[in-house]
Amino acid sequence: MKRFLTPLLSAGLVAGVFVPASAAPVCGPRAVILDALRARHGEVVIWSGVAAGGGYVELYQSQKRTWSLAVTTGRDTCLFSAGEDGQQFLMRFGRAGAFL
Repeated sequence: MKRFLTPLLSAGLVAGVFVPASAAPVCGPRAVILDALRARHGEVVIWSGVAAGGGYVELYQSQKRTWSLAVTTGRDTCLFSAGEDGQQFLMRFGRAGAFL
């Protein structure tokens, strides 16, 4: 996961909507960042997971299809990317975890 996520974030890929590499991520106390996502954009968490380095990765999306990618380490949360026209996909996994 780390080998995949780190180059992805640093390269600024995923449909060309990542924050430019020269732009610093927006960081702050977790509660402040999450309250802003809810109040300003109506975004709620739709996916979360623990990264190999121990950070907590979350993807937020609104009913208007805006989205934000946040990573929390310790008490601080950083927004690494945001965009529009997010789409959710329903996935089913078989017994051995294979995608069907």
